[in-house]
Parts: sequence; C-alpha cells; structure tokens
Amino acid sequence: MSQNKGFSLLELMVAIAVLAVIAAAVYHRNSAALDQQRLLEVQTIAQWVGQTKLEELKYRSRLKEIDGAISGGFATVMVGTYEFDLRTEFVPIDDFDAQWVTVDIYHINGPNPDQRIQSVKAVVPLE
Repeated sequence: MSQNKGFSLLELMVAIAVLAVIAAAVYHRNSAALDQQRLLEVQTIAQWVGQTKLEELKYRSRLKEIDGAISGGFATVMVGTYEFDLRTEFVPIDDFDAQWVTVDIYHINGPNPDQRIQSVKAVVPLE
C-alpha cells in the first residue's frame, strides 16, 4: 500500500492558477488606484496654478497694469514635471468697474492635451 505524503501535480497547478487570478485582481485594483491618484494630483496642481494666475491678475489690476477690458491671453507654466497651458478670458461687467476673468487650464504633457482639466473664475476690479 502506498502512502501519499505530498500534493499531486494537478493540486499544485490548481493552487497556482487560483493564486494567479487573485494576484491579477489585486494588481488591477492597485493600478486603477494609482491612475486615479495621478489624475487627482494633476487636477490639484492645475487648480493651484489657476488660482495663482487669478491672484496675479488681481494684483496687477491694483497696480493699474490692467487698464480697461482685455481680450484674453495664453501662458505656459511648468510645475515640476507638469506643463500646463493657461487660457485667460476677460469679460467686462456692465455698470461695474470690473470684469469676469476665466482661466482654463490644460495639461499639455497629459494624455489629452486639448482637454480642459480645470477652470477657475473670479471678478477682477479695474481700479
């Protein structure tokens, strides 16, 4: 009578296949979480860049560097390894000495450079 003191080849193959399926699921889950984290990081930096541009325009208006309505502008900003394209639009507000300023932010070295990733708006007084 023979004594089995181990696993058969078939049992080992089934165990390895189950482990492979579990490992693939864990890898996929972690990969999706990392992609989402990168997207949130880019959006956060873009929001910060847009807010900084708005504050710069408010400061310049106080120094009277912005005189009257301005049609708009473009700028490229590097933050670390991220490159952003800023598109600024100015719209005068009737009956007020101010204008709406919209800064649209595009991630140039991202997967979709023509897709806006953030937009910030503010009223800038013309003093």
